[in-house]
Order: sequence, then C-alpha cells, then structure tokens
Amino acid sequence: GGCEDALSEIARVLRPGGSVGFTFWGPGSALDLRGYFIVLGTSGPEVADELISLAAIGAPGVAEGMVEAAGMTVEARSSTTAVIEAPDADLAWRALRSPGVAVPCLEHTGEDELRRRVLDAVERFRAADGSYHLRNELIHVIARGG
Repeated sequence: GGCEDALSEIARVLRPGGSVGFTFWGPGSALDLRGYFIVLGTSGPEVADELISLAAIGAPGVAEGMVEAAGMTVEARSSTTAVIEAPDADLAWRALRSPGVAVPCLEHTGEDELRRRVLDAVERFRAADGSYHLRNELIHVIARGG
C-alpha cells in the first residue's frame, strides 16, 4: 500500500472514539478516468506502480485491513459516484494536472505533451459544447480510534 505510516500516525493522534474517513478510487465500472490513469502510468518513471498500488486499496477488504492493522476499527464502507465537470479543455487540464501523482509525469514528459495525452484520453467524455463530464466511483471507509 504505502499508506501504512500515515495510517499509524492518524491512529496515534486520533482522539479515542474519534472518527476519520478515507476515500479511494473504486474498482467499479464507473471510472471514466481509466484512460487518464493509463496516460499517467505510461508518462512518468515508477508512476504505474504507484497507481496500481493506490487502485488496489479500493478492492473489498483492502482498506479495511489497512485501517485495522493501524489499530482503528472500521465503522462503515460505502461508495458513491463522483462527477468531474469542466466547461472547457483549459479547466479540464488544470483539474487533471493537479494530483500529486501527475508531478513526475509533468517533469518526465513535459507540460504540452502530457496535456495532449491527457485530453486525448478524456476526449470521449467531451460534449458538443466543449465541456467535460466524467463519472468515477469512490469508496469511502469510516474508522474509529481506540
């Protein structure tokens, strides 16, 4: 996972009985960003391994096991579909270049080339008016401290 140290620190500082929520990309069919993640995974050194590791956390039982290993109790697991909307390519690009995992891709591939690849990957979610509408499943795990 790579999140174990962060989870241990959260468990350490969480007030007894306090709650914390985690959100992960889901394994479901609503993942319009799939092509985007493939672009990132092929555009920067070691990014693919990080994305695969992060995606695995959303599988049933994985996040729960990590939370319990850190000393917290899982209270709930749920999912929802989140929507990313942008009125044009410039704003879509600004949103999609913002996650930290995009940084090594930007450094390795360059801004112009990565922008082209990313916008090509999400082109099928672009409406006739130039706006973008992407649906993505998110998994939510709520945990309680000891």
